[in-house]
Parts: sequence; C-alpha cells; structure tokens
Amino acid sequence: MASRDLFDVGVVNTENLLDAYQQYDAVSDFLHADLHIGLHATTLSHPQQLLSFSFDVDGLVVEFNKVQALQGLLHYLFLPKFNSQILSPHYVYLKKHVDLSKYTSNGLTALKNCVGYQIANVDGGYHLLMTAVPSSTTDPDTRLLKKQLYSTHAVELLNSVTDDFKRLLRGLSARDKSRPTLQKQGTSNTARFNVLWQDLPFIMSLLDKAVEEANSCCFLQVMLTLNQFGQKDPDTLELTDIVDVTDVKAVSVHLAVKFVAIDYDQHILLSRYGLQDLVGARGKLFSVLGMHEATNFQTNLDHLPLDVAKPLLAVLSKHGKLNFLQLYVDSPHCHLQMPFKHPVSGAIVTCGLSHPNSQMAMLSRASTYLRHMTDLKERLVAQLGCRIEQVLRFQGDVPLCVDPSAHFDLEGLHALLRQRAMLVPFKDTTSGQGLLSTLDGVLGSLIDTLASAYSSSEGVGRFDESWKAFQCELALEEMFYGHPLSSEDFFLSASLGTSTVMDRSLTHQRGFIGLAPHSSASSEETPPPLHHWTRDELQKLRIERLWPLCQTLDAGPAVIGVALIRVLLGDLYRRNANIPMSPFSSDSPPGKLVGAMTLEILTKDLETKNSFPVPNTFHRARQLVQKAGKSVKECLLQGFIAEKLHFFPAFKFRDIRGGKKIWWNFKDFLHVHLGAEKPFHMSELATRTLQVCTEIERRSLAYSRSLEKYRDHGMPWMAKTLERLPPTLKGTFLVNVLTFISSVGMLQNNDYVDFNHLKDLLQAISLQGMAQDKLQKLQILGKFTIEKVYRPIIWKLHQDIPVRVQQNTPCLLSLRPPPKQEEGEVLQPEEDVQAVEDQDDIRPPVRSQAMCLPANSSKLWTQDECALVNLDKCKTSKQAYTAYVKCCVELKVPSRTFNAFRQKRKALQKQ
Repeated sequence: MASRDLFDVGVVNTENLLDAYQQYDAVSDFLHADLHIGLHATTLSHPQQLLSFSFDVDGLVVEFNKVQALQGLLHYLFLPKFNSQILSPHYVYLKKHVDLSKYTSNGLTALKNCVGYQIANVDGGYHLLMTAVPSSTTDPDTRLLKKQLYSTHAVELLNSVTDDFKRLLRGLSARDKSRPTLQKQGTSNTARFNVLWQDLPFIMSLLDKAVEEANSCCFLQVMLTLNQFGQKDPDTLELTDIVDVTDVKAVSVHLAVKFVAIDYDQHILLSRYGLQDLVGARGKLFSVLGMHEATNFQTNLDHLPLDVAKPLLAVLSKHGKLNFLQLYVDSPHCHLQMPFKHPVSGAIVTCGLSHPNSQMAMLSRASTYLRHMTDLKERLVAQLGCRIEQVLRFQGDVPLCVDPSAHFDLEGLHALLRQRAMLVPFKDTTSGQGLLSTLDGVLGSLIDTLASAYSSSEGVGRFDESWKAFQCELALEEMFYGHPLSSEDFFLSASLGTSTVMDRSLTHQRGFIGLAPHSSASSEETPPPLHHWTRDELQKLRIERLWPLCQTLDAGPAVIGVALIRVLLGDLYRRNANIPMSPFSSDSPPGKLVGAMTLEILTKDLETKNSFPVPNTFHRARQLVQKAGKSVKECLLQGFIAEKLHFFPAFKFRDIRGGKKIWWNFKDFLHVHLGAEKPFHMSELATRTLQVCTEIERRSLAYSRSLEKYRDHGMPWMAKTLERLPPTLKGTFLVNVLTFISSVGMLQNNDYVDFNHLKDLLQAISLQGMAQDKLQKLQILGKFTIEKVYRPIIWKLHQDIPVRVQQNTPCLLSLRPPPKQEEGEVLQPEEDVQAVEDQDDIRPPVRSQAMCLPANSSKLWTQDECALVNLDKCKTSKQAYTAYVKCCVELKVPSRTFNAFRQKRKALQKQ
C-alpha cells in the first residue's frame, strides 16, 4: 500500500492556501492582506509508488570540425552581405555547450559578446549557425571586450567567409560548374543559395574551405554549430542519423528526467528547504509561482566549478562532462524578448511625449505584453511536476547514440526523495479548488489591473496607474520567472512587496505573492525610474515637467491652470527646478517691463497658437487638458487668478528666424491685467480658522492647548484649501470638511488628534459626498498615508499645500548633511536602457532561507521554539498556532506544521 505522506501534506498545504484566499471577497484584498501562508515540504517513503518518472532529450548542439559531416538535408544556404543589424547574439546558444572552465574572466566577457547568423535550416527541426567567437579563451583581443567593436570585426570576418565562398564557386572547373545546383542559379548572390541534395556534400566542402581561409588570420574565428532545443524527445538520440561523428569536434546533449504525481489532482513543486543544503552560493535559486517555499535552481555559468553537493551529483550521469544542471517546476515561463522593460507602465509614464514611431512601437509592445501574460495564465491548467535537466559535453569520444534514461540513476533519485524533503505538494479538493484555481484568480486579478491601468491612462502619466502597472508587471515576472526581468528592479520589488526573497517584502513575509501599497517605492509623487524607457536626459526632463500636470487633471480649473503655467514656464526657462514664481506676483516687475496685455488675450493665444514644437511640452499639456474635458483658456485664467500673477515673461510666438516656435530673451516682462480676480483676504481666512478651531474643540478632536498656535498664527493650509474646494460647499458642511482637512494638517504637525472622533467625522463627510478620494482628485489630499495610522487610513495633505506653522520664534538654519550609507547597505544601481537582460546574468541579491520546516521533519524542538508556544488552556490549538506562526515570521524562525505544533503543545501542557 502506498504511503500517504504526499497526500496528507498536500491536503494541509492546499487548506492553508484556500483558507487564506477564500476569506476575502476580492482577490485584491487577498493580495494586500498582511498574513502568513505556511507551505511545507515532505519526504516520500515510497517515491516509486507515488510518482511517475519519464526521460527525454531536450536539446542538442553539435560543433563541427568540418560541416561536410552533416548528414541531414538542407535546401537553402543563407550567406548574405552581412552587417551589424542582421547579426544576432549567439551566446545564448553556446553558454551551455562550450567548456567555460577554460575561459578567464576577460575570455568569458568576450564570449558573451559573440554574434552570428543562422545560415541554414536542416530537416528534422535543426538550425545551422555560423558564429564569430574569440580565438583565445584566456587572453582575447581587448577590442572584443566591447560589444560594438566586437560586432564590427565579426561583420568583417563573416563577410570574408561569404566572399571566399563566392570566389570558390567562380573558380570551379567546367566539370564542377555543370552540377545541377550551379546550373540553376548564379554565383554572385548567395543570400538565398539553393542547394540540391545530390550536391550537398560538395557545397559543404566549399563552405569548409571558405571557413578555413577566414580562420587563418584573425583574432576571431568562425564556429559552425548545429542545434535544436526544446524537443523533449523520449526516444534514443541517434547521432549517426544527423552527422558523421568522425568530423565532429564536440557534442553537448540536454537530458532530462521528469517526475509527476500519479494522482492527476496532485501537484508537486521543488522545495527551498530541500535544495538549499544541496547547492552552493554560486548557483541560483528562483522562487516558483510567487511562493517562497517553492524554488527552481540553476548552476553557475562561468569559469568556476559547479557548486553542487554529492547527493545530487549521485543522481546524474558519470559519462561526459557536466556543463550545466537545473532543477525546475514544469510551468509556463516563456520569455518575451523586448528592447526595454515594463512596456505597459512605460506607455503610461512617458505621457505620450515620445516620437510618434517610438510611441506606436511602445503601444504595440504593451499590447503584446498583455497578450503574452494572458497566454501564460491560460496555459497554467495542467498538472504541475518537476524536471531535472543536465547538459553533458562529449569531446573526442563522441557517442553514436544517447539514451536519456541511461544517464540518470533512478534509484539514486528515489533515495534522494526518501532522505530529503525535496517536494512541496498540493492536493486539489473534490470540487476542483486548489493551487491552480488560486493561481488563476491571482493572475487574472493582476492582468486585469494591468490592463485597466493601461486602457484608462495610456499616454497620461497618472501616479496611481503608473505605479500600479509597474507593480503588477513586477508581480507577474515574479510569478512566471521567479525574479524581476531587470536586476535593477530587485530593490523596487522589495518596496512594492512583490519580492519573494527580500526580508522586508510583503511577499516574503506572507510566503505567497502579495502587494504592498503601490506608493511604497516613492517618497513623493514621482514616476517610476525613467531610465527604463529613455536614456535621453532631455526626454526625462520633459516627462518630469509634464508629470505634475497629469496629477491635476481631475481637479478644478484653478489647480490645472497653475500646473499649466508651470509647464509653460519650464519650457521658457528650459529647466524644471528653480523657476521663480514669487517675483511674478510682486508689486514691481522682475525685469524690463516692455508692455501690458489683458489676461483674456494672453490665455486665448496660449490656447490656440501652435508654437510649441519639441522639445517644448506645452502642446502635449494642452492636449491632455482638452482630453480631460476642460477648457485650456478657462484653466489658465483661473490659474493666473489663483497665483495672483501681475507680471509674466514677454515671450513671442515666433523665434528670431520667423519660425513657429515660442521664444523669450529672459529679460523682458509683460504686465498682465488680472481682471476679475477675487483673492481670499486675511479676514476671511481668520474667520474660517476660528470656526475650525471651535469645531475641533467641540468634537474633542484635540486638546485646547494644541490649538493656540493656530489661533495666533493661522492654519497655513487654509488658503489653498479654500481655493480648491468647490464653491458649492456652504455652511456647516464646509466647516466639517475644513475641520477634517485641518485635523490632517495637525497630524502632520505632530499634534495629538483623537482617531475615534476623526473616524466619525470622516464617515459623516463621506456620506455627504466628500470622501478622501474626492479630496485627492481636488488635489487637497495627496497619495501618501499618515504613518502608523491604519484604522481608518488617513492620507496626507497634497505636497504643494503648506503644512508647517510659521511661528515667530528664532531658529537656526543649517544645511542638511547627505544621507550616510550604513555598513552593509546596498544602494539601488542606476543603469542605462538595454534589452531585457539574459536571465543567466540575473541573480537575487540575497539567498533566502526556507520559512517552513518540512511536514515530517525530525528536527528537535529548541528551548527558544518552546518559548513561542502559548500554553494557555483558554486558547484553542488553532489560535495558539496562529500566534506561534506570527512570532516565527517576526523572529525569522522556520515554522512547523499545525499537527507538529499541536502535539508539542499537548506534551508541554502535561509537564
């Protein structure tokens, strides 16, 4: 009879996951919840009875001495005039094939720059590649250490092969020129050279000669390889059907064993607890499907030895040289190659300021990204199993055939599964609920949130949508690939809560994918790092200039108008920082006064004139305001009134050459007539302040002594608040709203406010239509919460509303010293835009340890662990276990299963 360890632990893990998932009505609430989901690994007493094992060949690379050894048929040979644009990186095809132990650090750097071209498709799904590789593995030419120079010399080398091949064709004897292949086509163009089967050995011999001549005098040499990947062929590989092994230099074969549960409703994943002691620091562990306790493993791809323990090596082949080893869950994880990361959030963040061609490409890639993630989600429906894949290199003694089952010790694998807790199992319920249904709901929620942010804010850089999209992209990458696709995002993913390995991340604390507040990675209302989408400093400046306006589009005309004016001044001053505003509202002009203009005429011209070409941003700003359904003229008019501007730069709508381009000499200014300006006078501000102070005292929101400074010096946020509130607010309701806003201001001034009474006030004004989200749209409240206030969550005042009370007390002003980097702290690196990085170059910044002990662990309880057990008999075992798990998470101690805890608690209570 088969043992039940796989079944029993699978049931417990599924219950733990479903209990957490199903207690929330919305998936988004589940993803943001601060909880812990215990997922435990197990050993298998009888793995042969519980698991099904199969073997396959999953890849092949043949390196030729002479390509004439090719036995398969090819129909066309592609030898065009090469340039750097048509060459592709070939390190991805060679990194597991070559013997990296022979390379130095510089040699490996040069090899990573190698490029080449696919010169033929061979029957059977094989590809013939021609690659320019460094001649020296230890001391490569220094020019090869730079990608651009490498590509330039590779083009020269490969073109010499093409030229020599053409020369050999032209120099053939009349007898050879009568061959059918040469009779049907010319020899001047070999970009698509048709090769008939009867002439294949002869044409390949000419290619061998051309390669030999090209390799005679260069620090690069041509490598010809035949490869095929991902075939998962269970049959024996007959190399003699593909090549003549006598003319083969080396062969590398990808061999795998797959094991799944015999019960189709059971899923198995590799456990972090079982693998962390079998692999060294040079290898890489990546989480699986957003679960900390499940992991994939890859050995190092460098010149150092593989860092794998003997118990794991005992499972593998004793023949050939082990070049690479990976253990992974067989789940959907196909990569989508893109020229930059985060295309969906990029389409939002860049505010539509990119070149039209670049913008169109960005939108296309964003749509492709969403479709790709949806496709991966839809493919996550099959039973989950595990694979062990090894890459064996044979050089010199190349086998004639390769049987995948002969290169694994199945008994050794059984022993490993019996002795070590290698698997994290799940068992679906009778209704079909379990791991896959939970993942489907979570992935669906993330993709829907991402698609919603994209559809609602594409080209409009809104803070919330930008960071939500960025966070969802990181979460999807964590679930499908086990890590962010860019190494520079590891620290951002920790702040946003999606990292499975960083201690401060919410996902790490939960044990399952989770989301922190989307504003957690930003100290102000700033966009995600712009270097993901552009390297151009001017383009970054334009996005940063337009970004504040995008946050005001839901506010009133006055707020939008002020932001529009700042965009215009940024274009005029050609910078974003240190733009003076106060001189424009003073009684004397800040420079030479050259004329006067009514505000009506100025705002109308700014609305209609097309004098704002790139790199100006005001034209795009007008488009955004109009798209939001607002009048540009009205917003500008209200903005001038709100800021009380009397003077403005005397710019012209044509430059000195007569072109339609705004121009200003930085000296001349205009006097603008503000007309119907109605500023709030100090008497009205003082009245509102006294009313609010009285209401705060009446509602017992704060102590009377805390209100004295506001009665004496005023509330600095009151003027801006009155400007931004709708004019329809009157009477008591207006006072209540001002009281709530002032309570937030007092909290930011570190004054005591009673949260219970504040909650009642918030509920009252929310019922009347002035909830916090409405105040955020009016730009009165910002995007960041008051620290250490959770019930209710209170948002801070908007960043451009003054908060600090200016008291007439002397103070000393000093420069703030730069922040010191503490010992051991790692700062987030800044990198240029580049293609999505090769996954073998990405390594988690920390090696995370398992947070849950295996279900059948024999590890003895320590005194510190026993101290975490609540022995109060008034508490149920479940309540005590919940408190125990919480303590384990806080102390970073691996927690035990509920059954193990319950048995230990009973034993301790009897003592």
